[in-house]
Amino acid sequence: MGRREQPVDETVPARGRLATYLRMHRYSAGFTYARLSTLTNLSPATLKRAASGKVIPSRETVEAIIQACGGDESAQIGGRDLWRRARIGERGRMLGTPPRPHLIASQAELGLALVNLYEQNGAPSLREMQRRAGGSRWLALSSISRIIKRQSLPSSRQQMEAFLAACEVPARTQPVWTEAWVRVTARFLYRMPPPHRNLYPEAQRVTYTGSYVRRTEVDLLPELDILPRMKSDVSMGATTRA
Repeated sequence: MGRREQPVDETVPARGRLATYLRMHRYSAGFTYARLSTLTNLSPATLKRAASGKVIPSRETVEAIIQACGGDESAQIGGRDLWRRARIGERGRMLGTPPRPHLIASQAELGLALVNLYEQNGAPSLREMQRRAGGSRWLALSSISRIIKRQSLPSSRQQMEAFLAACEVPARTQPVWTEAWVRVTARFLYRMPPPHRNLYPEAQRVTYTGSYVRRTEVDLLPELDILPRMKSDVSMGATTRA
């Protein structure tokens, strides 16, 4: 008889729950680590670490274990959710609670919300995000880095959509996020001198036509009393009146 497996490390509760979930699937399938290694092409040592609770395995490792053990799509969704929660719990970098996307009214709020989308998705690597977005043509690594560090917002509607795809935001909810980007950048650009409007060419195209201002439908909405002529600092979240 083999040695009894060590108890799951519960130092980080969310990490422990993921490890327990993976062990449950292995026990249910009746596989040894050697057999599971053959099915997943992962080393027994990697599989044991994944189910130890001491580390967070890659999402690909989690998915491979569940699939090899006969888990269905529901089991995969459960595994990915536990993986995200483990990453959030270990990193501890969620930045408060930003408004819902349809209530976002400033650059600072949108910047905060985008960082939280990234963290909620488990903070994937920059290259993985670029892959999900369709390649460097749509989302450069440097752009991703600036967005998640709250140094800038997406510079165009296409880049905003690419970032949302990289964070695996469901397609049905992406439009409300894109509308938030248009709303925030349009309000900001409307008060900027012309030379600086080129910083956001996509918003400029949406907001301006020819030599005169043509405000978009979303920008025609009445502004809240706290917003008139206000500029927001994306990185610090501070606001100052112009």
